[in-house]
Amino acid sequence: ELEEIEVNVMLPKDYGKSLSKLMTSKLKLDSGDIIQVSDVAHIEIVEGPAEKEKLNRIRKVTLSANLREGNNSKTVENLIIEKIKELGVPSSVDYRFGGDNKRTTEMMGQLGNSMFIAMFLIFVILASQFESLVLPFIIMGSVPLSIMGVYAGLMITGKEFNVMVMVGIIMLAGIVVNNALVLIDYIKLLMARGSDRRAAVLEAGRTRLRPILMTTLTTMLGMMPLALGMGQGSEMYQSMAIAVIFGLMVSTLLTLIIIPVLYELVENGVDRLKDRFKK
Repeated sequence: ELEEIEVNVMLPKDYGKSLSKLMTSKLKLDSGDIIQVSDVAHIEIVEGPAEKEKLNRIRKVTLSANLREGNNSKTVENLIIEKIKELGVPSSVDYRFGGDNKRTTEMMGQLGNSMFIAMFLIFVILASQFESLVLPFIIMGSVPLSIMGVYAGLMITGKEFNVMVMVGIIMLAGIVVNNALVLIDYIKLLMARGSDRRAAVLEAGRTRLRPILMTTLTTMLGMMPLALGMGQGSEMYQSMAIAVIFGLMVSTLLTLIIIPVLYELVENGVDRLKDRFKK
């Protein structure tokens, strides 16, 4: 076996202190001739970086900065991109953002995959429960309604969309579905007892209004201390709590109106299609 041994060769310290010694040092060529460094090079003293970095054999320069209070990384990144476009950086120069922005982008991608998996699992559970491929989409319609509330809450409070907000949206996907699930399930129960579809929808809205509002209110109140930033370390979870509170609020109010209407429209459409195929 071959053993690799690292060998470092250095000039004496005197050569590092004296430029004249360095320039008069001898070099032996492959032909056997001996020349001085001054025969093939010259020294010019200028300002330069303490070290040179390379990435994939391409010269790299790293710029670091801290954000001032009141600024967020995404806003500053957009400002930097605008300034680079104004300066007209040559096409041979490439740039990319690292640090917190890079980590946030990676985490957002992972959380996006988690959101997709969560929605798929919710769909599978609802489809197996109702033995239908249509009802799960109606029930899951409450999720986009909650996202509308999340963005409204962020705009009202002036918070930025960050990783914790994404975590709050994933939480909402499982929470807000419950309201629509309770509503649709009770509608089907009333129809099984003999009520027609319109009467069942109206009765379910009246009967389930109070339980839905109570469960939503308890969840919102439970998140209130985090949303107000009370307690040590609560600032980290503040945006998540705001997302959950506003998402629940908007989703609940719209779910009580939109989901029953959507259910009746879809079911009426399905009945018309069935009648058409029978003819």
